[in-house]
Amino acid sequence: MVIPVCLVVYLVLLYFNSKMGFLFYELLCATNYLVSLSFIQTLDLTLPIYIVFALLPYQASDSFKKKLLIFGRISTYKGCEFIVPLAHELAKRAVDCRIVVAGKALDDVQQQMMDGIAKCDNVELINEFIPENELHGYFYSADASLILHKSISQSGVIIDAYRHGHPIICFDIEGISEFIGDNTALVAPTFDISKMADNIETLYKSHGQYLKMSRSAYEFGKKVFSEVEMANSVMKFISEETKR
Repeated sequence: MVIPVCLVVYLVLLYFNSKMGFLFYELLCATNYLVSLSFIQTLDLTLPIYIVFALLPYQASDSFKKKLLIFGRISTYKGCEFIVPLAHELAKRAVDCRIVVAGKALDDVQQQMMDGIAKCDNVELINEFIPENELHGYFYSADASLILHKSISQSGVIIDAYRHGHPIICFDIEGISEFIGDNTALVAPTFDISKMADNIETLYKSHGQYLKMSRSAYEFGKKVFSEVEMANSVMKFISEETKR
């Protein structure tokens, strides 16, 4: 019986998730992998939207869209206080791009800060929860993802960026190196707005070079964060834990 076996594996993953207290992006990935197996695809199943995203092919853009995306919940640890200074720096340099901030602000973000972001002429603020079925539209309508985080552990946003062929533009914070491959990111010294703006200008200097970065980001994400790799890492962990 195929489905019961998959359900057993899924319940095992849920058990370890609850007992060990992990936040498992890998849990979704392992489930995606199980459902994506050929013998399961023959069944009449409605797949969650994140499974479809995981299987999206690479799409090269014909030209720059002149948008940079900050996606996900807006919180202080994600460096939302850097949005206004960066927007002002780009405007001062007359960089032809807009910053799209899409996600719901959390309670730790003051309204005054959100008002400041909304007033920037080169920032588009969508302060609301973004349904999963709209996620791909935001990524495909932008050129790259801005990661302004002050700290980072796991990041589904970076993985989603790579899946959509987005290079990332980020600060050199602790832990970020785990998410960066060869030619997948433009990294500025920690919280250096001027250098961040330099990197954005570099991104827009050559569409050909940008496409190389875009492809590298997609391939790196596919190699490191694919469902197969995530599922393997989860099963390896479970195997090691059960031996203790």
